[in-house]
Amino acid sequence: MLVRTVVHAVVLTAIALVTVQPPLAQAASSIAVSPSTGAYGYAYGLPTAQQARDHALQECARQASDCREMSSWEQPGYLAVAKGDHGIAVTQGQESDAAARRVALEGCLQRYARCEIDRVALDAVDPTSH
Repeated sequence: MLVRTVVHAVVLTAIALVTVQPPLAQAASSIAVSPSTGAYGYAYGLPTAQQARDHALQECARQASDCREMSSWEQPGYLAVAKGDHGIAVTQGQESDAAARRVALEGCLQRYARCEIDRVALDAVDPTSH
């Protein structure tokens, strides 16, 4: 009986450790785009807005010389980038991967032709990693 009780307690503890996860913390993200080429750079999951902006601009600058910040945000959630024939559409803060894909694609199709999802990511900082 003692062995069964100990095993039961260990299993319950293991289940509690696996199922109790801390909430995702606020994260900073940014998208930079080149108006002349449509090239873009992005950053997500960074602790500060300035870090996200700098990273996105640097990534875009590897592809084009006229990059500008398109959008920045500081909320957890899914983000997606849909790329069309002459530009991109971005969404952020969506509750699911599917919602992010849908909203980005709809936004792209309102302005451009031949749109497809180019990037999807969960934008959040894991509070246990800092």
